[in-house]
This record gives sequence, structure tokens and C-alpha cells, in this order.
Amino acid sequence: MKKIFLPVLAACAALLLSSCDTLKTLENMQSSDFLNPNVFETTPDYVLSIHQVVRYPRSEELEQPVTTFEGKRIYINVHSLIHSRNIEKIEYMLNKKDPQFCDLKLTLDRRGKMLWGNLATMFKGQEVALLVDGMLYRVFKPAQLGEEAEAVIITGPFDRNTALNIAKNSEKNYGIFNPK
Repeated sequence: MKKIFLPVLAACAALLLSSCDTLKTLENMQSSDFLNPNVFETTPDYVLSIHQVVRYPRSEELEQPVTTFEGKRIYINVHSLIHSRNIEKIEYMLNKKDPQFCDLKLTLDRRGKMLWGNLATMFKGQEVALLVDGMLYRVFKPAQLGEEAEAVIITGPFDRNTALNIAKNSEKNYGIFNPK
């Protein structure tokens, strides 16, 4: 039985590796930028964006559905109100109610502070959607930013791993979106 199994396995492997698609993929991978470690330094990770939640969608191009963790669908305006390009730094803090989870402290640039002020005023008492890398993470009500405030706190719950990765990548993302 072993005598038959090994040649059949070798033939299957040869057939698989000799297929045109596989060879093309291997050729592309050798010259691909994906294998270049410098690409990882210029690729944003854990990008935050805040979007308007749309109650009654009317535009297929501007309003798209996103799925919540519970499997529900909500619609958002695809144009972000705040984006990682406006967030200089993010720090995570333990949530006061449940220390197993975290809150996020966002240090916004000048434009980000103005955008947050508009966001908090326009959507006072309404929910906005927080997306991480284009996927809905949660919905929250934005808090007003005081004139002297240096940062915005988005209360969780954020799991520690996600909060840590968002914080770790925030300054890199800001640099990528705002090259000098």
C-alpha cells in the first residue's frame, strides 16, 4: 500500500505545482513588494474612522451597510467624520467600570480638534460608528471636547488586545497619512 501511496502523492504534488496559476502566483510572489519588509512600515494597521450612522438610507453610493458583532446590519455614511489621519496618538487606559476592558484616549491634531468639535455638536445625543480597518467595532455617542482639552476619550469596552494594537499603530498611521 505504501508503494502505491507515495507515487500517487508525488504525482498530485507535481500536478499541483506545475499548474499555470500556481506558477504565476510564485512568480509574482518573488517580485512582490509583499515580501519586502519596508512595505510593513508604510502600510497602515488598525486604522480608525468615525462615521455617521444613517437611519433611513437613501443613497447606494454614499451609504453602505456594515455588520455588527451581533450580526445586525446598520448603514453608515462612507465618508468619515474623523480618520486616523487626524489622530496624532492614541493611548489606552483601563476602563473604570470594568478593568478587564480599556478606553481610548485620542490626541487629535489641529484639524482633528475642529472636526471633533463639529462632530460632537452635529451629532449630540446621536450615535456614530467607530470602524477599525473598515470593520464596525462599536457605536457610541460623541462627547463634547472642551476648549482646553488636549485629548478625547472614547469609553470602551475595547478588549485589551485591540486597544493595545490601536495604540501601538497610531503614531505610525499618522505618519503614513501625513508625510512630511
